Amino acid sequence: MKLSLILNVYSEADILEYLDVVLRYVDEAIITEGSAIGISNDGSGEIIKAYQQKYPYITFSQGEYIREDGGWAQAVSKNLMLQEVTGDYIMLHHTDLIYDEADMIKLREAIEEFPKKAVYYTPMREFFYDMNHIRLYHWSLEGMLPRSLIGDVPAFAVRTDPIYYDPNIALRLRKWEDIHEGLFIPDVRRWHLGFVRPFPRSVEKRLNDIANRDWGNSNEIINKGFEVMFQAAVDHVESYKTDGSMFDYCGDYPKTLNGRRFSVNDDREKFYDEIERYKERFYLYYEQICLSVGLISDST
Repeated sequence: MKLSLILNVYSEADILEYLDVVLRYVDEAIITEGSAIGISNDGSGEIIKAYQQKYPYITFSQGEYIREDGGWAQAVSKNLMLQEVTGDYIMLHHTDLIYDEADMIKLREAIEEFPKKAVYYTPMREFFYDMNHIRLYHWSLEGMLPRSLIGDVPAFAVRTDPIYYDPNIALRLRKWEDIHEGLFIPDVRRWHLGFVRPFPRSVEKRLNDIANRDWGNSNEIINKGFEVMFQAAVDHVESYKTDGSMFDYCGDYPKTLNGRRFSVNDDREKFYDEIERYKERFYLYYEQICLSVGLISDST
């Protein structure tokens, strides 16, 4: 049984140290680094190259991954990685998903014990704003519903013929229809830090969502110019702490973090102190999307 990992990285140097525990338990890792505006400027690529020296089975490439409409196509980079997979099973991974070593061992054991399954599910805890809170999710017509423990897919069989498609980087398993081919593994826990990333990274993610037309009235925001687009992204991240979507958490945390706690407040003051430098970086999103839709020309 060969387990292949696929991972796209972009400006995530702050948490790439936690990738090591995952890399120890896969047989192949295919990693891309970059976005629609190029590669990271925080040293993420150099960290992956260092991992490549430690784990020779890592295949690594960097570049721009662009949709036809100019947005950041994670689906493009992920499909390129899927074409390179040589394993029997694929592990989906994001750097903001944290595993403990015991959980990686259990995941491998479950796949080896039940190799005929097509999809493997595990629980996931999703922290929101900081690591003292869990997110509340909207439930249609019934207000807010707490879903602090949700099932997610960390791995699936290659025979399911997977493909990612735009615009929402959704995964489609083209040769899997029988729900009974799935396996839930309750003992494998994962923690998702997606909503507690440092403040500038969270703003950059929101700008990327706007540029990709994956959030709200994106076209209207883009058409109003960069300052409006930038402020919309900042305001959205600022709203995390007051939008009523989080509730207190007092459970355990992954041992892998060694006591470290993340918060969207990290680097917040530094972000405002150096806002012009950040704006220069973030303007690339606006420029990229305006070029793609003809709002500006290459000579602008």
